[in-house]
Parts: sequence; structure tokens; C-alpha cells
Amino acid sequence: MSDDSGEVRAVFLEEAAELVREIERDLLELEGAPGNRTLVDRLFRHLHTIKGGAGMSGMDELAHYTHAVEGMLDEVRKGSLTMSSALVSLLLEALDCLKGFMAEAIGEGRLDRRRVHDSHRRTLELMGRAPAATAAPPAPTAAPTPAAVIAARAENAFTIQVHAQPDFFPSPSEAAAVRAALAGLGELIAVSHEHSLPPEEKRQGDQFYLWRSFHLTTAAEEPAIAAVLADWAKRHRVTIDRINAVPVAPVDQERIDAAVDGVSQDVVGHAAATAAQARAQPTEPPAPAAPSEAKPAHEAAPAASTAAKPGHKLSSVRVDAGKLDKLINLVGELITVEARMESFESTVETRDLRLAEELVTILDDSSRILRDLQDQAMNLRMVPVGGTFDPLHRLVRDYCRDTGKRARLVVTGHDTEVDKKVAEQISAPLKHLVRNALDHGIEMPAARAAKGKPPEGEVALAAYHQYGLIVIEVRDDGNGIDLEKVVDAARRKGLVDPSREPSEREAMELIFMPAVSAATTVTEVSGRGVGMDVVKRDIEALRGKVDVATEPGEGTAITVRIPQTLSIVECLLVGVGGHRYSIPLSSVEECVELTQAAVAGAHSDFLDLRDELVPYLRLRDLFDVAGQPPPYEKIVIVSTGDRRVGLVVDRLVGNSQTVIKPMSRLHRDVRNFLGTTILGDGSVVLILDVLRLVEFGQSRHERLKAS
Repeated sequence: MSDDSGEVRAVFLEEAAELVREIERDLLELEGAPGNRTLVDRLFRHLHTIKGGAGMSGMDELAHYTHAVEGMLDEVRKGSLTMSSALVSLLLEALDCLKGFMAEAIGEGRLDRRRVHDSHRRTLELMGRAPAATAAPPAPTAAPTPAAVIAARAENAFTIQVHAQPDFFPSPSEAAAVRAALAGLGELIAVSHEHSLPPEEKRQGDQFYLWRSFHLTTAAEEPAIAAVLADWAKRHRVTIDRINAVPVAPVDQERIDAAVDGVSQDVVGHAAATAAQARAQPTEPPAPAAPSEAKPAHEAAPAASTAAKPGHKLSSVRVDAGKLDKLINLVGELITVEARMESFESTVETRDLRLAEELVTILDDSSRILRDLQDQAMNLRMVPVGGTFDPLHRLVRDYCRDTGKRARLVVTGHDTEVDKKVAEQISAPLKHLVRNALDHGIEMPAARAAKGKPPEGEVALAAYHQYGLIVIEVRDDGNGIDLEKVVDAARRKGLVDPSREPSEREAMELIFMPAVSAATTVTEVSGRGVGMDVVKRDIEALRGKVDVATEPGEGTAITVRIPQTLSIVECLLVGVGGHRYSIPLSSVEECVELTQAAVAGAHSDFLDLRDELVPYLRLRDLFDVAGQPPPYEKIVIVSTGDRRVGLVVDRLVGNSQTVIKPMSRLHRDVRNFLGTTILGDGSVVLILDVLRLVEFGQSRHERLKAS
């Protein structure tokens, strides 16, 4: 494959992945509203786009398969087929096959062609176009025609692509003759690739743009096909490739093209069309008829004409994610340089006050521009979390069909934006959590009715921002978690001391231990004690945290908290002894002075803050900093939403833009730190992990209460 062809295919696969997500979402919606014609038409257009793009990028097998699925939707549009849950299931299975084609193309899996063949066969059968091998044989007295003989023993499938030279002006009779010759060899499908057309304003009047591909099922071998195309092969690039299969009984390609966009013929520049008509043979239709045939060629794609209107701008541009990462890194370097300039400003001030004032003005302007640049660069990486949520609707639907349970997925915060890296990495943990909610939580309809619950359970998925964190909640109204069963399972595995009873918090933590499961039976979904430990590991890899709350008989809520960004944050710089630390400013509620009067009674690690006891941690003790604290210490109140803790420091240094650098491999497993950053004076400062510190402070608070 040439570099150009590879680039075309990469662009197509990226666009097709988006279309596949939209198709899946529309199919699930269509199952609940089978009479929605708008959804059917949109699905039809999406499949037509995938088919055309597949043909243009050389993925002919995918184009053939999509062609048959497109035909099935066309039968729905005509009213020959009625949309039903069974038909949606068949279309979803076809969608899985499309995903398989694309995964194989990018090297992420191997296509199950047996599944594709079975899906293709059932698609044709549903349309009443069963393969010829299953059709009833002709009556014995009827003499078979030559065409019937060819069809009966047809066993070769070919795709033929004709890439014409730019100065090629085909006459209608020449094209018709080639098509007729190919059709004489067997069963022929001709596909015109409108997607190869450049925008109308970029077309040259003396060039031919559109190319065609032919899909032929025949008993003939490749040399016979090459002989038919010998004349074209001398002037153009013609390829003949043997493939696995083509649609056995194709739908009307020209009518489908016309239904989608009104195009069912080649489009050429105006001069090219005129030249082709001038060379027409006497056997062609008379001249007066030509304008009526040529007119659709220029009115064929109204969408393209609209896009080409003066002043119209593209609403989006595709950019490789690696380029965005590079941009973020460069912005981070600029922030470090700015910090160095600000540090240099104090040195200049001691030598030349006027020069220092001018430098401050320049730095203020530079800082403002850099903040805008940073905001824009960060926003480029932000994507709606809904793209990660959408596949979960299919998961719930398929699970319920397989098990007989009834449940619906309710999503809020679909448009909440997260960093692209975070969106990609939370996909697998969310699937585990939703599967667990369905399998462990949601009861069978009869069991729910006996408890006075509605027969259909609910799994609620919510996403929102809070204190610089992305919070994702997965709630169900099912059984809840039986903590006694969890503790018993852990004891059987030797994970809990038999002589002591764990607290509720400790029992909750056992859920995330490998090989611990409260399920009494093993299913394809759960019961093996794997899943929740993987969830915790993946979330902690993002410097996040998972919390569980449950009410027996009422349901379970699992809350995931992840830092909103993993690259650049605004931080509060604090000092402890001779060391400095950064605290993400989005987690800081307030800063107060720690006085003896504010300490709650005899408990020296609780702060009485407006009649509320807040546990606090002395960073000097936690990090073993040498020396005595100052007479007046500061306490920084940090929060993760539902919990908060005070961090005792010696002094507050100020705010700063902080570029988060990852910890080294030797320190990757060190808790309580998000990473490091470099200050303007070149010193390296550790960034505190507020989630871990709040968890540590709260757990110590609970231990003290229990004692």
C-alpha cells in the first residue's frame, strides 16, 4: 500500500469509528422507537458513507458487506421490512462485524470471517435474497440458459478498480460496452465513488475525477476479465483482485445512490462533460436529451454545493493526538521559562528600578497571553465523557437479553469534559462497574416485584466536576452488598484475621482484594473475584480513588474521583522547614492560622473550624522534616467534595502555574505525591496528592473515633 493510500485509509477508519458509535447509539434508540423514520434515514446515510469510504480506501470486503446491510435498511425505508427488536439485534451484530473489519485494518484484532459470512447470509435471507446455493433447482424440463449455467457454477469473486487518467473523457457508449461485457461474464455490481470528488471550487473543468469499482461474481478466471478490460488497461490504472465474497443478490445500487444524495452517475467538470458529448457516437441519444442528463451532474450533491459557498468555514480539523501532546509540553516549557523570568525580575529590581518596572509590564502582558494559550491548549485535549458512556448502553441491553433481567441505564453529565487520556483509560473500569451493578446488584423481575420494587432496575451513571476533580458515580437500586459475605469470603482466603472483626470501612476495602467475591455462583460476568481489583488498579494509575457506599436491599453507589488534568495545574506553594511543596489550588478551600485555641480539646490533631471538627495532618511529621516549627503555623484546608482535611505548614509562599512532571521509576509507587515540578529558580518541588492525603487523614480520624 502506498503512503497516500495508507493515509486515505487511516482517515477513513477514524471517520468510520465515529460513524459506528453514532450508528450504535441510533440503533439502541430505534429499538425503543421503531417507527422513527428520521433515525432509519440517518442510519441509512451513515452506512452509505462507510460503504463509499471503504471502497475508496481499498477495503472492498468491507464495502461489499456494508452494501448488503445498507440494502436491508433500504427495505425498512420502503416498508418491505418492519423494524423490530429482532431486526435491531441483527443490525447490532452487523455493526460488530464492521468493528471487526476496522480492528483488523488497524492491527488490533483478527476478523471472524465465519461470523461475517453468517451475518451476511442471514441479512440476505431476511430480504428474501437467499444465496443461490439454497434456492430451489429449476424444473427438469427447462433448458438452462447460458447465464444460468454461469451463475450455477460461479465460484470466483473479483473486485475491479479503474482509476482513470485526469484527461480521460469517456463516452457513454464506451462505458456501457465495458459494463455489458463484464455483466456477460457473471453477476456485476458497479459502484461509483462520489467520495473521491474534490470540493466543487477545486475541480478543474478539463479533468475527470470520479472513479468506479466493479464487483463481479463469475465462473471465469482473471485472464478472461483482463481481456475485457485490455483497452482501458493501456490508458489507465486497472486492478483486478480476487476476494472472498460479494453480495449474492445485490440491491439496486443506482436507486440507493439516488436515495442518499441524488447521485447515480459520474461527475465531471463542465468542459469534460461537453467534450464527452461532442465525441458521442451516432447510436447515442440525440443532442437535445443530453442537457437533461447532464443537468443532474452539476446538481447532484447539494450538500457539497452548500459547503462550497463563499464564507463557509470548516467547523473542525482533525489533529493527531501526538501533536496535541507536543503542544501541551511546549506550553509547559513556556510556563517554566516565565517562572524563571519572574525570578530574574527581583534581581533586576535591585540594580535598575526603571528597567525592572518595564520588565514587569512586559511580564504582565506575556503572562496574560500565556494564560490564554494555556487555556486553549488544554481545551484542545478535552473531550465529552459521553463518548465513553455511549457503549455502556449496548452492554446493558445485551446483558438483559442474555439473562432475562430488566434494567435501564440513566446517564447525566454526558457533556462533562475530561482530558482525552482520562476518557480513554476509564473506559475499561466503567465497564467493570456497570457489569457488577447488573450482575451483583439488579435482581430478576420477579424478585424485585416481591420486594415491592418496579420490575425494571436502574443503573445511574453521572459525571461532574468538583474541586478540580472529575467525579463519576455508578449507582444501582438493586440488592446492595452483603458485607458479611464479603468478610466470610476473605476469611476463607486467609485475608482477614479470624480473631478480629473488621470495621465497615475495612470490609468495603476487601471488595477490591483479588480473588474476593460475594457472588455464590460463577457467571460469564462475575463471581471469580476479578474485576474490582482491576478497577482500583486502573483508577489509581490515573492518581484517582474509588469509594463504595451500600445499603442492603436498596442498592450500591460507587464513586470514582480522578484529577481533572494530568499536565498543568494552578498550585499553592507552601513551605515546611527548608522544603517547599505544591498543593493543587482547585482543592484548597481556605487557609487559616493554627492557634492553640483552635485545637479541639485534648485531641491535638483536630481543628475546631466554625463548630466543625476537621482532622489535620502535620506535613512536618508526615514527611519527617527536621527542625522546630515556627510559633505561628498555617493550616491549609483541602477538600475532595464530601471529605476535607487540614494540612499544617510553616508558611504560605504564593500561587504558581505548575507543570506536572511524572515521578521517576524508582519513586513511581510513592504515595501522597502527584508528581514534581520545576520552579523558576531551578529547584524541584513535590506536588501533593490531595486525594491520598484526605483519605489518610480521614482513615486516621475514624480509627481514633473507634478507639
